[in-house]
Amino acid sequence: MSLLQTQSDRKRSILINSGIFCFLILSGLTALVLTTSKALAVFDDTIIKVIVNHDTWQRFWFQYLTQLGSTISIILVTILLFSCLFGHHRSLAWFSLITPLLTLITNFLIKNLIQRPRPTAKHLVHVTGFSFPSGHAAGTMVLASVCVILLFQLAPRHDSKWLLELLIGLFPIFIGITRIYLHVHYPSDVLAGWLEGLGISLISWSFWLKKDRKISKKNNTG
Repeated sequence: MSLLQTQSDRKRSILINSGIFCFLILSGLTALVLTTSKALAVFDDTIIKVIVNHDTWQRFWFQYLTQLGSTISIILVTILLFSCLFGHHRSLAWFSLITPLLTLITNFLIKNLIQRPRPTAKHLVHVTGFSFPSGHAAGTMVLASVCVILLFQLAPRHDSKWLLELLIGLFPIFIGITRIYLHVHYPSDVLAGWLEGLGISLISWSFWLKKDRKISKKNNTG
């Protein structure tokens, strides 16, 4: 076994284990939701008190910006990424398409399985469906993860590259905060969405690395 193959296997193992760890925490949160845990209620109430205020200007901007994390927005950006990549990076294009769509489907299934009602406070934006996990949090997290991975794979090394990756990483955090602020999700919903999106991204990336290695090996021996 070559050194490069060993390093690739080690990287894939770390990604898979990290993804599984995300889903283990998500499973724990799900159990707390299903048992209406008092500890989870305290956690949610504490975070809500820190985030929520009655600033009219802030509410206006949050009501507008939260739409950046909607399902339609995630699908449109996903299609755009796929279209841009398909010509010269077909394998990465499929990764950027399948990973967000898989997250959206998973989120829909979990929501309808758990059926957690949304917060009882007055919703400051129109919402439908169940609360757990947050679709906005899951969608923006998987999209941010995919974008960071694409930058890592395709963008040349540059001193400002880490800053761009940091800004992308902050995007799902910001969207998650808007969902709590607008009274449409509990903090635990948002945390669960982040875990779901990140977990699927890590596991999907590990499978892409395996497939890419097989393609490279076939091309080298062909």
